[in-house]
Amino acid sequence: MQREKRPRHWASEIAALPTKEQRQEHLNKVPPQWQALVKSHVEITFFVNSKRKES
Repeated sequence: MQREKRPRHWASEIAALPTKEQRQEHLNKVPPQWQALVKSHVEITFFVNSKRKES
């Protein structure tokens, strides 16, 4: 039995990609009902990481 990916799993894969273009391309592969949530998770990840670098 194969389980569908959850939004945080999609987000972690996308956040690990090296370029913005690759991240956007991968986001387009996310099921439409999850795209907004996954995008939020990725944005939050980058925000938190940028704050960690500042301190």
